[in-house]
Amino acid sequence: MSAIVSMAVELAVKDDSTDDSIYIGLYGSSGGREFNLNSQLNDYERGTKRVYVFNDPPSYYRVPLFFETVRPLDERLGAGYPGNNQNWELADIEHVYIRKEKGNGLGINHLIVHLFGGSQGRISAHRTFEMVNLISYVSNESGLQLWLKEEITLPIAMQVASILEDREKINFDKIIGAKCSTN
Repeated sequence: MSAIVSMAVELAVKDDSTDDSIYIGLYGSSGGREFNLNSQLNDYERGTKRVYVFNDPPSYYRVPLFFETVRPLDERLGAGYPGNNQNWELADIEHVYIRKEKGNGLGINHLIVHLFGGSQGRISAHRTFEMVNLISYVSNESGLQLWLKEEITLPIAMQVASILEDREKINFDKIIGAKCSTN
């Protein structure tokens, strides 16, 4: 069992800056909750690239290049949150979305939500949800909510095993030789 203990929200704004509130919503079999991404900075200005951190993510999580890490004003996450349910499990999450209040539109270049779960102070699992389109808008005209798609990734040990297995199937010398012989 892995309770949600940390969240990192990567958000890069394309254009159409706004002062409206932006929320990340998590919904699952145990209920749901929205988290306001408001920090002490001007959050949604044209070209801003920020990672909003709710509790400290694990050490293996790396902030993307050129992104600034900020803590939202209300970063409560963990026991009793979200939905005031002490047993909100990572596996219970069914949907993740971004929601904006009515007002100016907001163009988004990059949106990824990382959820980290664990128990007894140790993070042992994570799930990642991301924006499907390269550029998306949340606005009165295009809709004030954008649902994210889960990125399914294999555990790192399985990824390495898969790469090594594929490497054995491919004759890299032949490929490199073929590319070099075209001179």
